[in-house]
Amino acid sequence: MAFQIIRNDITKVKADAIVNTANPKPKYVSGVDYAIYTAAGAEKLLAERQKIGDIIPGQAAATPAFALPAKHIIHTVGPAWIDGKHGETDTLRSCYANSLALAQKLGCESIAFPLIATGVEGFPKSEALQIAVRVIVEFLANADMEITLVVFDEASFVLSGSLFSGVDAFIDNNYADDRFESEYGVGMAEMSAVQAGNAAPVSSAVSDDAEEVVNKRRRSLFADVLFRRGKRGSKESAQGMVPARPHKEETKPLEEYEEEREESEELCEEAIEDSAEVSFGEASFEKALEEEVFEEKTFEESQAKAPTLENREAETFRKVVLDEDNSFASPMSFSRPTEEAAKPKRTLDELMKQVSETWQESLLRMIDERGYTDTEVYKRANVDRKLFSKIRSNVNYQPKKITAMAFALALHLSLDETRDFLRRAGYALSPSSRFDLIVEYFIEQEVWDTYTINLALFDHNQPLLGV
Repeated sequence: MAFQIIRNDITKVKADAIVNTANPKPKYVSGVDYAIYTAAGAEKLLAERQKIGDIIPGQAAATPAFALPAKHIIHTVGPAWIDGKHGETDTLRSCYANSLALAQKLGCESIAFPLIATGVEGFPKSEALQIAVRVIVEFLANADMEITLVVFDEASFVLSGSLFSGVDAFIDNNYADDRFESEYGVGMAEMSAVQAGNAAPVSSAVSDDAEEVVNKRRRSLFADVLFRRGKRGSKESAQGMVPARPHKEETKPLEEYEEEREESEELCEEAIEDSAEVSFGEASFEKALEEEVFEEKTFEESQAKAPTLENREAETFRKVVLDEDNSFASPMSFSRPTEEAAKPKRTLDELMKQVSETWQESLLRMIDERGYTDTEVYKRANVDRKLFSKIRSNVNYQPKKITAMAFALALHLSLDETRDFLRRAGYALSPSSRFDLIVEYFIEQEVWDTYTINLALFDHNQPLLGV
């Protein structure tokens, strides 16, 4: 691992070096400083600290760690916050940079930081967090070290800015639509369109059960279209192609209209069963609705053109069985032979010959195509050199989803490219996963920085990328 953020007591973290937010004088009073002295052995640690003397804010010095699970304690003095106009930001950057440089000089392979200067010094936590991450990322661009930022509790971790504020809304919106679709089998956008009188397309990702729900609804609406067409008359009846019964002048009871409506729906069901060519998919349904013309007519006009049930049966028969020139269609035209059915079934050996490139091959190809270096990519992905060496040496390497996602970000892939890249490793973006939604949000914002995204993941109690 390269960089991670955890919630813990820093005195319990195992690392080669533990960073202490020290007092400029050789003494300890409160906060992290007091906790580290107590855990390490206050008497021995204070004796070593007195040998160093005063430490200037932004500078760093080291002592043995004594009883702590570490080799060294690096003491650095953070800035006291005044108003942000007295060099506080530069001093805080120096605290992290000088501590990392000292750890590297001491031969440390791992280091743990608290969020420096956010306690009694009063440095704004969100800004302090951003500074810490920026300095650490800059250091890791040219060095290999396991760096852990230790946050004691949720109150110590604060994110601000429009980029992060959009994460919650994105998650809530996608979660709401996913819950609605899982319950009703239809997306919220489609349901809203139908309620507004517009047909909405069915997503290819909708499950078979959900698609059946949509198709049933469409059949019902299509039957309603057919019924309304019958009430105002069809072109065939007007042209004399299908003889119509004489119409009575008296008004029909409501029950008869309901019966005819049900019969129309039954005709649609029978048409579907008798011929597979009839489709109530998006195109045909949209066309049916487009052909609907709602004209204002007097009662006498509507009754004069209203075809009977036989006329509607004939119209449905013509739509299903006859060609456009009213000749009988060949059986093949409505038996819906699929392309797959026409082809002979492939053997397993034939399928194996069509296997595309592996996830590892796709990764290495895109590194070369985009002009990146291996080091540049694995550092962006927040993984170490050892792991990348394993990936490069194994064409069939199977990554964890977190690792695959981290490399997608390191390659600056679009959302569609990310989906394809994950699919090669056997994964997919899920609308039911907060982790996936957060990553998807940042890709849509064209933010591929793994460390920035990890802040949002940590804030939502999700696993971190690359770690």
